[in-house]
Amino acid sequence: MSESVYNQKDFLEEKILRDFHFHAPEINEEVHGELPKLTNKAKIFIQQTLQEKDAYFRFGVSGGGCSGFNYLMDEDTELKEEDVMFSESPKAIIDSVSLKYLYGSVIDVSDKGFGQSLIVTNPGAKQSCGCGTSFSFDLDLWNGNF
Repeated sequence: MSESVYNQKDFLEEKILRDFHFHAPEINEEVHGELPKLTNKAKIFIQQTLQEKDAYFRFGVSGGGCSGFNYLMDEDTELKEEDVMFSESPKAIIDSVSLKYLYGSVIDVSDKGFGQSLIVTNPGAKQSCGCGTSFSFDLDLWNGNF
């Protein structure tokens, strides 16, 4: 693994530890589940939103937010060594650290309010805040019940 990739992965894991005041959530690294999915409506929305022709839709998490984790959704033009592609059209990627918190998630589009926005249904989320961009994780799911 290249040093820059190693540093990026360590940075996210260290940030999650800091945001949880160094009480890391217990996660079984051996558990594997389904890759995130995009609904057809989300695919169309993302394809219309991406600015660059060869851009990727990047999905992930960071520590923080009012419920413990924040969803990250952004455009990226670089594929990193730790990235996993979960959609070909549009090209959608997730880093391997975020993946363990987002197995089985479904990304859709909400038409509430004055515009459209992406929303996430995460089977591993124990609770979400009203803003819809942060969540806490149900650690019981890592005990083989996922």
